[in-house]
Amino acid sequence: MTREQARRILELLPSGGEAPADPETAAALELARRDPELMSWFQERQRLDRSIREKLRSARPPVDLLPAIVSGWKQQATIRKSNPWNHTRYLALAATVVLLFGIAAMIWTWMKPAEGARLTAFRADMTNFLKEFPKLDVYLERQSEVRQWLDQRPLYAKAEIPPQLRKFPAIGCRELAWRGENVALVCLMVDGEIVHLFIIPRDQAANSGARSEPRFAAAGRFATASWFRAGITYVAMTPGTKAFLKQHI
Repeated sequence: MTREQARRILELLPSGGEAPADPETAAALELARRDPELMSWFQERQRLDRSIREKLRSARPPVDLLPAIVSGWKQQATIRKSNPWNHTRYLALAATVVLLFGIAAMIWTWMKPAEGARLTAFRADMTNFLKEFPKLDVYLERQSEVRQWLDQRPLYAKAEIPPQLRKFPAIGCRELAWRGENVALVCLMVDGEIVHLFIIPRDQAANSGARSEPRFAAAGRFATASWFRAGITYVAMTPGTKAFLKQHI
């Protein structure tokens, strides 16, 4: 069983209950126990599921919903008398729509946290990930080989390495998963300093197609830069200084 097959099975498991006793679920759970990245994603998925369940249990209609319905009922007394059944049905339908929109907005807020918060979480997780130099899928030196490696993977084929970084030799590339998202890592040797470039496809992001200038920040012992272009989020991290990173991004 591959990691992607396990993920498709595990994302259907509700939190707070016993897993179905079937061979595929058992195999997916066993793979997660042996794969730290998959287990981290599964635990985050379960946490989100619990949060949504708790919010739905505590959901209540807006406090002014009933008075608004009563007011509308009184204002339309003539219509009610001429066709009471249809008017009652439409009022009930309107109240239901208002309530459903409120619940949907609440779920969306919980399931789609602010992009800034996700970037902060990503930088924090990658700081821990980079405590030691990561094991790479391939070790490459020429930028043309890196370009070929990206082009062979549809998710990253549109990714663009900043022009300032293209003149430096590569170290290698790797794919990893972070909280249910696919991420490519390109490691470069830049003026004697290592730069880790993370590429995160986000085709369904709210600002898809937008362009942003790099934003620089610190994350532990790393200087970081993040930007968004054409449906892809980029995060560069280096143990060098912020001034060094600004010079090369």
